[in-house]
Amino acid sequence: LATQKILLRDILQKIGEYLSYETVLEAMHRAQPLLSEIRVFRTRRITYVEGYIPVRYQESLRRELSSRVPRLLYLKFDEVKRSEKAPSYIENKGLKKYLYRLTSMRGTPSYWEIDPTIIFTGLFTIMYGMMFGDVGQGLLLMIFGLFMLKTKYPLLGISREGAGTLGALATLAGISSMIFGAMYGFMFFLKPLATPILSPIHGVYEIIAVALWFGVLQLLLAMTLNVLNLLRFGDTLGAIFSGMGGMGILFYSSGVAIAYKLALSNFNFSALASPDVTLLLSLVVLSLIVVLSFGIYETITSHHKEKLMHALSEVIEMIIAFPANSLSFIRLAAFAMAHEAFSILAENMALMVGGLASYLVANFLVLGIEALAVGIQALRLTYYEFSTKFFKGEGIEFKPIGYLSQAVSE
Repeated sequence: LATQKILLRDILQKIGEYLSYETVLEAMHRAQPLLSEIRVFRTRRITYVEGYIPVRYQESLRRELSSRVPRLLYLKFDEVKRSEKAPSYIENKGLKKYLYRLTSMRGTPSYWEIDPTIIFTGLFTIMYGMMFGDVGQGLLLMIFGLFMLKTKYPLLGISREGAGTLGALATLAGISSMIFGAMYGFMFFLKPLATPILSPIHGVYEIIAVALWFGVLQLLLAMTLNVLNLLRFGDTLGAIFSGMGGMGILFYSSGVAIAYKLALSNFNFSALASPDVTLLLSLVVLSLIVVLSFGIYETITSHHKEKLMHALSEVIEMIIAFPANSLSFIRLAAFAMAHEAFSILAENMALMVGGLASYLVANFLVLGIEALAVGIQALRLTYYEFSTKFFKGEGIEFKPIGYLSQAVSE
């Protein structure tokens, strides 16, 4: 009995000692943000480790630590606070691991930002096909893309990963070009096989209207995504009253409605006196006043004068940049018309050098020059006009310790 009492006393002493660690570790956990960039530190008796894991692996980590660490004194999981700059876990599988390059060239999505990879890809693909609509050349572009996607051939010295990205984008762009080519009635600049749904050259006003409306929808989508990002971050007031949020949507949609009514009246400015247009003008002015007032409110509550300067810059951007961004989408129609102009050039050259030589030269020039130029323009519209309205790209990509160890060893 005496021996058992001694043993029991030792066990209780150890238990008390271990339980006393909880208070110390809790204090260390709370003090951790004050320790700058230190994330792991050792003393003689305790090793304290802090890090991030995806939520789906929480229970797996708990089981692994419990089975592998002999004396696990304290384990706690916390949800990431909205104000915390946490790494972003981006899961890229299948074709998306190549398409994510469109986003990563612009930046890494922050923890609370929507990953825009699929949206970037869809818009880039649609705009490429709109500017480069041709069934035959789209087919060649798709075949080239499939070849690059399959072989990862380092064309012009690009990396294998870059070759995969090029292949994925070229494949999707080729499919889009074939669809729009069927609408335009183009196939290697030959005579239309059927009556085109829309002819860029013969329907100039129609193709410009399509391009402008596509731009309007794209800009409204960008501001809607910005509202969602602000709500996810917890900035409800900013989502409603900022120039790139609710007030921006109100200003831009009202301005588009006014411009549409002016266009219907053949730009007769007397139409601005009608009651419905007067209401729209009032909404435009109201949205500008609200954005500026919100900037003043933020300056007073936060005591940061840059908030007011930010609101002023948003007002200027709403007045100047929104119309300029909208007009930038006319290039979609311009390149579509230029593509059809090459077919007219091929027809005229055929009278001098023969049909085969004329069409071969015209198709070679288009595939070698226009295909690249169209891709640059589609990227520009995606990155500048669209993504700047909502995408910050200031995040940190989540990289597990195992991944980092493998990179160091390599």
